Amino acid sequence: MTQVQPEATETTPGSTSPWSRTSSATRLGTIRPWLVVGLLLALAAVAVVVTAARPTPRMTVHGFVTIYGLSGFERPGAECAQPLFAGRPVTVFDDDGTAVGATALTGRGTATDRWQTFAGGYADACRYEITVPDVSATSQQYSVAVGTRPGEGVGFDRDQLLTANIDLPYGHG
Repeated sequence: MTQVQPEATETTPGSTSPWSRTSSATRLGTIRPWLVVGLLLALAAVAVVVTAARPTPRMTVHGFVTIYGLSGFERPGAECAQPLFAGRPVTVFDDDGTAVGATALTGRGTATDRWQTFAGGYADACRYEITVPDVSATSQQYSVAVGTRPGEGVGFDRDQLLTANIDLPYGHG
């Protein structure tokens, strides 16, 4: 017995006949906008992932904090200590006033005659060396303060913090 195959005929788009043919222009016309939207969403997702994965630039701040009011008869260059300041925080703030790095003063520094306030060549201040590691380097302007209040700091730009030892005076005039 021979089976007869029905003839394929042209039908209109949307027909449910298994033998219907639609033109390739009609099929591409409905696929193309979704393809473009899908590609744009994929590119946006990749951009978000790449931006989120980029590490925040970091820097290490080096410098000195010079604290006025050395008591005693210390000569410049001698080791000095100001017990009231041992462990006191030194904080780096970004241009928004957010703390982005901190360290603590050590118990010992070097006597210096910074302001020449004592006769006889005695030191008037104790100079502490500081290093503040892992500071966010995303701002253009910073302030560095002895303590935890951004309004009490001395201003520096990012290039100064990156290339030079800062000098932070504290407690004089």
